[in-house]
Amino acid sequence: MELSGVVWIAAPLVAVFAYLVFGLTGFGSTVILVPALAFFLPLRLVVPLVLLLDLAAAILLRQDGAPQRDRVEVRRLLPFMLVGMLLGVLLLAYTPERWLMLVLGLFIALVGARGLFMRTATALPIAPGWVVPAGFIGGIASSLYGTGGVIFAMYASRRIDDPARLRGTMAALIAISAVVRLGLFLLAGLMLEPELWLAWLALLPCAWIGLKLGVRWHARVDIVKLRMGINILLIAGGLGLALRA
Repeated sequence: MELSGVVWIAAPLVAVFAYLVFGLTGFGSTVILVPALAFFLPLRLVVPLVLLLDLAAAILLRQDGAPQRDRVEVRRLLPFMLVGMLLGVLLLAYTPERWLMLVLGLFIALVGARGLFMRTATALPIAPGWVVPAGFIGGIASSLYGTGGVIFAMYASRRIDDPARLRGTMAALIAISAVVRLGLFLLAGLMLEPELWLAWLALLPCAWIGLKLGVRWHARVDIVKLRMGINILLIAGGLGLALRA
């Protein structure tokens, strides 16, 4: 598969922005990068590519001070996340790409709409039992699209009230998810495309630049305004992707 010139221009810019968001919040890169790249590249190439970038970003973020994390919540999510990820990789390998793109577009648009219209002030703490659907559905979304961080964040943000600990917990969950998905994707033969590794090497410096900027600015940026802009982009991009499918 030959990568067009448009990809080489657009992809680095999107990667910088996506990992800027990751550095600011501890998550969010995949919901920006996956649908953007899926406009130009096959989803079965995009998902492993973003996985490799997320794994590198999580390692780099840990080197920047080893952020705090809630070990109890990580342990609660892990078993249900693993089951969901196993099912997700089977769906990715055998489901027709058109349906995967349609579901991804609708999912991304719904995530954006929820973030845009739901008032965080009304979000109350939830019971630990919600870890079961959050872990399972998040695991499926992680393997299918790399977007499980959104589901994990919905759960974790209602269980952890300290921003620094929430950011560190999300970084830990994304790192664990990335390592497990890497093993599953290798077994499923999804990591064998030479273009995958070429694209990863090309985008890795862009991800590093965005991540470093995000880590440096995360205490100074108005996160509320940032999330509002991101949610608008997600709605537009998700609907566009669904229509393209």
